[in-house]
Amino acid sequence: MKQIVKEQKLGFVATVDANGRPSVSPKGTFFVLDDEQLIFADLRSPQTIKNLKNKPWLEVNFVDQFSRKGFRAKGRAEIFERSSSEFDKLITIFDEWPEFKDMIKNIIKVQITSAKIVASPDYEIGVSESELRAEYLEYFKSIQP
Repeated sequence: MKQIVKEQKLGFVATVDANGRPSVSPKGTFFVLDDEQLIFADLRSPQTIKNLKNKPWLEVNFVDQFSRKGFRAKGRAEIFERSSSEFDKLITIFDEWPEFKDMIKNIIKVQITSAKIVASPDYEIGVSESELRAEYLEYFKSIQP
């Protein structure tokens, strides 16, 4: 799971708004803190932040588009605003993106409460990972300009 986050970066975060309606937003700033925590940066996520302030629970999904494997993690989010000491500690994790560091409004730490592997049903019918990788590599090449 750590490898998928490291390689894919893009996670799809699901929250719930004040009316109980689901909201999904892609976030490309994920890092693994440890075995039980993820973080991501709020660059322009006003609705996600609003939802998490109201209900701090979320689910995030990561999927490798070539292997068709990934995971879903549920957890509780904690928001650290730019003015907090915890923000100052965590911001260094984003040093590899100096052009975006000034844009970060909040850093969200996710305490994972459960995580499950997700995989394509193709595996259940005997398709191998190398076959899926080859198939989707060709597919993505075919749709590129």
